[in-house]
Amino acid sequence: MPILLAGASGLVGRHALDMLLGTPEYTRILVPTRRDLAGADRRGLLVQHPNVRQVLVDFAKLEDRAVDLRADHVLCALGTTIKQAGSQARFLEIDRDMPVSLARVTKVAGATRFAYVSSLGADEDARTFYLRSKGETEALLRNVGFESVTLLRPSLLLGGRGEFRLGERIGQGLGALVRPLLPARVTPVHAATVAAALIQAVRQDHVGTRVAEGRTLFDLAEGWRREVRD
Repeated sequence: MPILLAGASGLVGRHALDMLLGTPEYTRILVPTRRDLAGADRRGLLVQHPNVRQVLVDFAKLEDRAVDLRADHVLCALGTTIKQAGSQARFLEIDRDMPVSLARVTKVAGATRFAYVSSLGADEDARTFYLRSKGETEALLRNVGFESVTLLRPSLLLGGRGEFRLGERIGQGLGALVRPLLPARVTPVHAATVAAALIQAVRQDHVGTRVAEGRTLFDLAEGWRREVRD
């Protein structure tokens, strides 16, 4: 069955789609989206690739499209910010409920491996709303019943988003001066590295649930790059 990528229009998802199209083993890529990405921009050109099938869905009613979401491996890079969502309630709908719904529907449809982009510090008992919501999402995903679940926890994400985020701008500015001095766990990581780790996570014959952060995340990304180069 094909591989499924949710969140293809986001920072990590765009890189993941690029990489999947350059990997010979993936000739059928399902991309569920809330809106049509076809158009003149770069993302539009990608979703019109012959290996890509865009599936327009209502993430609140994914079960209605379950037959169109049958895939063996599922990559989830869905996410937003409070600013984009407009409220905490809407944030939870996008950042927690959508990934969990995707997991449940694709599991019933036959998926065996699921990889999710979470965040460093995710903890359902965290004091901050953002990290608590990520922790709640992780806890729900652990119980869906996949053969393999990988929870990626990147630190500060680097890469062009098309919007200004002060923390990311500072991280990019510090660049090579500070990052080599930081522990791997808190080192800012480029979105392309997270995308590579996301793909490699479902390519491996791993059984059970694992958390990938710091060196583990970087090792997954390097494993994908090494295997693809070879």
